[in-house]
Amino acid sequence: MTRWAVLVAPFLSGCVPDQPVRTPLDALLVDAVCRASVSDLLADLGAAASYIQAPPSGDGSPSVRVPTAHFAEWVAVTLPSGRPPILSRITSEVIETFRFSDECSYGVETSQMPGSDSVETLFTDAVLLDLIEDSAESPLVVYVWAPHMPLSPDGWPELQAAAQALDMRAVPALMAHSDPAFAAREAARVGMPVSGLREIASIELSQRQAQVHAPSIVIFGDDRVSPVLPGYRNAEGYLHYLEAFLGGR
Repeated sequence: MTRWAVLVAPFLSGCVPDQPVRTPLDALLVDAVCRASVSDLLADLGAAASYIQAPPSGDGSPSVRVPTAHFAEWVAVTLPSGRPPILSRITSEVIETFRFSDECSYGVETSQMPGSDSVETLFTDAVLLDLIEDSAESPLVVYVWAPHMPLSPDGWPELQAAAQALDMRAVPALMAHSDPAFAAREAARVGMPVSGLREIASIELSQRQAQVHAPSIVIFGDDRVSPVLPGYRNAEGYLHYLEAFLGGR
């Protein structure tokens, strides 16, 4: 599968590093402890050149998410002050955490991702990949919603109308840990298909911050993915955003 481009803001820096800064990820690591070793490991893990900003870690350290060449496989990078970055390769099966020593060598800790006995009720990476491939040349719009958030269910008909106007496919996905009975009532109220009750269990969507707010949308195109767009819009508002994606802006 083609590696998707990640849209990031331009990096502006007043410093002049001792090596050329070639990518946003290079720029992020320019002052990192053990920079060369960290960069080598990121290359070995197949990390892309761009990243998505993520919430700070538990101790307040900055954190980003980096896509790799493989669908639903990401590298989380945490940047503690005065210490080497901590890297974690995240897949649907395992999390591998790489911790660097003061000498810039690293050890690996592996933990298994929790499984589920009810995969038919979940919006998994396998489901997402099938939907993307079924959409062929037309971009896929994923609508993340939650019944507990005001206007979240009501945004679905608006998004669906905008997508249909541009011959794009839209699918709803329920935010994890939503109340299933409440979700079913709200989905029926707004005419959402039953498939919209599948709870998100997708590494790809989670790492793209799709569950930070409901509603949110993420657009998967042939060779790129949009940043997450949080918040309710009417059909016209969604239409403008979808048109901008199609236009490559």
